[in-house]
Amino acid sequence: MNGYAILGWGSLIWDLENLAPRVRGDWAMGAGPVLPMEFTRISPKRKLALAVCLDAIHGVGCVTNAIASVRDDIRSVASDLARRERAPEQHIGAVCLASDHKNGTSPEIIAAVHQWCLAEGWAGAVWTDLPSNFNEQLGDAFTVSRAIAYLRGLTGDSLDEAVRYIENAPAATDTPLRRALAGQDRGGASIPDINTAVSAINEGFDECRFLISCNGGVVHLNVPNGVWPNGQDWRREERGRPLDFAALVNRFDSFGSITNTRYPLGREAGAVAGFEAEPVYSFRDWLLPSLRNQRR
Repeated sequence: MNGYAILGWGSLIWDLENLAPRVRGDWAMGAGPVLPMEFTRISPKRKLALAVCLDAIHGVGCVTNAIASVRDDIRSVASDLARRERAPEQHIGAVCLASDHKNGTSPEIIAAVHQWCLAEGWAGAVWTDLPSNFNEQLGDAFTVSRAIAYLRGLTGDSLDEAVRYIENAPAATDTPLRRALAGQDRGGASIPDINTAVSAINEGFDECRFLISCNGGVVHLNVPNGVWPNGQDWRREERGRPLDFAALVNRFDSFGSITNTRYPLGREAGAVAGFEAEPVYSFRDWLLPSLRNQRR
């Protein structure tokens, strides 16, 4: 057997923190079991940002990720994860095939992890089992619209952490709230489907040097002799471009750090050939439109 696995789907993926010396190898992305999850936990550790947690009521099935522990007993693996999460061990789910040790709040999740361990040859696995507390903290049951209203009410460090956390979560952590924050209805398209479409855009616009929107506006790149001055991306806006469709200097957007375009989510799309587009989530401006003029 492969030893014991640690399952992850949120900040654990990009920030092992004090767990780093207790694992070996890299994350096997997409290799874990499919488990129900949603951003239904208001996390004190995350400055009251919404954190993703396992939620059999409001969650949807998402693929998880796995990394190997260096430990050779399940209780030590669980203790390592508990320390990283600043959580009591009762909130660390665990399955051990040899001892039949099981811990977790959801029998269905325990059964899914147990079956995955059998199928993939793991001796056992542990996972963060902190509960949803949206209702407890706010007095209302979780809905996507209530979660968005909560996020819009955040300010300062709490807002920054909320944005960072949701944008950094793996793409496969694809929940209804995250889709709503992306401002688009994917119509059943999977993340691989979107990646394939983005690749087609990159190939189709190879050799082009301007940006096109769906309703015909054009924003030309102003690049003297094809050179980026001081490594920066300078552009001029074409008269007649679509409303709010702007090419900005050093601006984060849905097509990566170089293309620096902005458009109303869900209304328009564009591509700059010669650069790689990326299907990412970006929603700070959508949450706080009043910040747009301040950040130009």
